Amino acid sequence: MPRSSPERGGSRAGARIPADELAEHCLQRILTGGCLPGARITERWIVDQFAVTHSQAREALHFLEKRGALTLAPLRGATLVDSAQFDPADVRPVWVALVQLAIDLAEARAVTPRRIPSLDGDTPWDSFVAIEQSLNALGEASGNARLISALQKLAVQTMTAHRDAGPIDPRALQSLVSALSAEHAATAAQIDRTFAAAGSGNGAARAGEQMLRGALATPPLESGHLTPRIRTYFDRVAAAIGPVPDGALPAARQLAATIAQRIQFGELRPGDAVRELPLALAFGVSRGPVRDALRILDRHGLIALEGRRGAFVRRFSIDAAVDIAQVRAALSGVQMAVAAAAPARAEWVDSALREGVDLLEAIAEDDACPLGSYILVRRAVAIVTLAAGGNVVVGRLAAELEAEVTTLWATVLSKERQRKSAATWRLIADAIIERDVERARREGKRIVEEAFAAALQVAELQS
Repeated sequence: MPRSSPERGGSRAGARIPADELAEHCLQRILTGGCLPGARITERWIVDQFAVTHSQAREALHFLEKRGALTLAPLRGATLVDSAQFDPADVRPVWVALVQLAIDLAEARAVTPRRIPSLDGDTPWDSFVAIEQSLNALGEASGNARLISALQKLAVQTMTAHRDAGPIDPRALQSLVSALSAEHAATAAQIDRTFAAAGSGNGAARAGEQMLRGALATPPLESGHLTPRIRTYFDRVAAAIGPVPDGALPAARQLAATIAQRIQFGELRPGDAVRELPLALAFGVSRGPVRDALRILDRHGLIALEGRRGAFVRRFSIDAAVDIAQVRAALSGVQMAVAAAAPARAEWVDSALREGVDLLEAIAEDDACPLGSYILVRRAVAIVTLAAGGNVVVGRLAAELEAEVTTLWATVLSKERQRKSAATWRLIADAIIERDVERARREGKRIVEEAFAAALQVAELQS
């Protein structure tokens, strides 16, 4: 990891700096006071700071969003994350669960983390480097690369949003890794000390309203006798959450959602090409919104942009899917536990959970009802649990991981599998309604573990 950035107008002016390296230099400049949380970052700022081309700057912004430091929107451009989006109270349960998972996996493999150097310096960048060193050591020991990339992204997001007041304690994290390196068992208190228990949880809940609203725009549905009931459910939940600001989602996000749905329903398979021109013609738009949509799907891990070759539905190995399954299960447990523990849920939530599970069971029992209906309603019920808990941080990360393996579900959600899934959703809904936190956590993990086990069995047979 680079410790220093190229000086403005220095010997590297005009050089072709790799996008990931340039993004790292930008991140260092940001964390050391170059820009405030929530500020807009332009290509011109990167060009002026590092004497690179606009093309290089554009690639760096794309990479910085993958890292979690900012969000890109077609009209607003690049905006750094801020404290409202990453309230420590919302990040904390996710962080603790993932660190615990890393330790559990390392212990199961009987691998101790390598020793790491002590924190050298007190700047935000020094702290960030120390945090990444600790996470890399945990990652090597756990054997789960996707888990550590998720933790690293959380570190980037919280450091960018909070700077030197960031809730991650690099020294406590280093102490934890050092203890594990010396083959000492980690305690819950040691894990807790790596993340400060600050924040109220309200900021991220407010910041997440638009995400929830957009996700519940009534989708296109195949015809069937359950279709009116499904549409009514979507409309009722969307109305409870609130209207989408400005009346509609940007064109690029609408296109991205439609392409993602085609992938999820099996119309596009891993390795298939996703061409800009045919999509532009099919949707009646220019190639610009299509290009933006493909970048969104690339950032979410659903497709791969391969330079001049174009865009392709992302392939994944069995090992990578197992890594994602482990992380996704832990996150699902957090999501359902937070929903059950929420001190003040909106009145509509409990009835929406019951109605959603009733609908899942009806779809599962109807042989004529298409797979897409089950997937869409299941997503809506999951969003209701997010609305119940108000923790959008877990929702964002869970959605990213879900997108990466979305191609699995078209092959595995048979009617028998749907019935089993609906039965577990019934247990989850009951636990949330009855405020049984540990049961909600347990069933939340189980529904992901069982689904992935079935999907991976199918994938292994096909390979």
